[in-house]
Amino acid sequence: MRQHSEKLQALAQTLMAGRGLGVVSAAQCLGHALGARRPRPWIAALARRYREAFSGKTRPRQRDVIAFLETEPMLRRLLPRLRIQHWIAEPHRMQPVPAARKWALPAIESTAALADWLGLRLGELEWFADPRRLCLRAGLSAPLHHYFYRAIAKSSGGVRLVESPKPMLKMLQHRILHGVLAGIPAHGAAHGFRRGRSVHSFAAPHVGQAAVLRLDLADFFPSIPAARVQALFRTAGYPERVADLLGWLCTNATQRAAWADAVAQRRANPEALIRAWGKAPRTAQRNRLGRAGIAAMLRAFRHATRPLLYLPLSRRRDGSGRAPRT
Repeated sequence: MRQHSEKLQALAQTLMAGRGLGVVSAAQCLGHALGARRPRPWIAALARRYREAFSGKTRPRQRDVIAFLETEPMLRRLLPRLRIQHWIAEPHRMQPVPAARKWALPAIESTAALADWLGLRLGELEWFADPRRLCLRAGLSAPLHHYFYRAIAKSSGGVRLVESPKPMLKMLQHRILHGVLAGIPAHGAAHGFRRGRSVHSFAAPHVGQAAVLRLDLADFFPSIPAARVQALFRTAGYPERVADLLGWLCTNATQRAAWADAVAQRRANPEALIRAWGKAPRTAQRNRLGRAGIAAMLRAFRHATRPLLYLPLSRRRDGSGRAPRT
């Protein structure tokens, strides 16, 4: 099938640029692309199987449609004789899943339309989205990096890396937040970062319950890859390239060097960690940390030869603090 890859790409483009996943429209688009003057039974059958494979699901990527076409026996036999008569040049249309059709979202159906919606030139859009992830190969001081990095101490122990977008990218992310994401309804159980919701609305349903189970998801935000964010935009109906660019604008690929650099800066000023610890809520662990523990933390951060991501505190049975091992 490799020698016919251009034909498969053209057929996939034709199906994806069609008006929805209806059997009739898909068959008409395929017939137009192949120059068929009358309906062909195998085209109608292919359109029907295409609808069964992708209808009601997140908008597929082009590679998924090509993989589907490669599994079609009739198409495999006819492909050497087929000729693409009409190439689809029009932008892909919005194709939201049924549940997303009522969402109030702007229709952005091409890369040029996305750049215009964000107030950017095409080159600037590619610069900020960084689709080839060139930032992973550039130095941390290179202008390609659109984030500031700093490390802060967590009250529970360890270090958190804070990734702060630079002003221009932050403005673009705010545009996407208020112009697109605000129109996607959140789950009713979500209370964080939602207007009208707070810690009080989160705790209210649990007041007076006999037992409350508290769970915390470890490394929640880093566990969500860019592909999952892009799938959300395709679910909302955006074409593949538009969804990819939106996803890249909303995510970041962080170098390992950013961790080392941020933690090294924090090591150079270890007293800031102690101040952060002092401002943390009082816990049993903090109360048991005496002067010996603080002194050991200072020594560890001053003399460490590699980033220290956490300093475990060993506690005696009598509750007194003991310096951590360095």
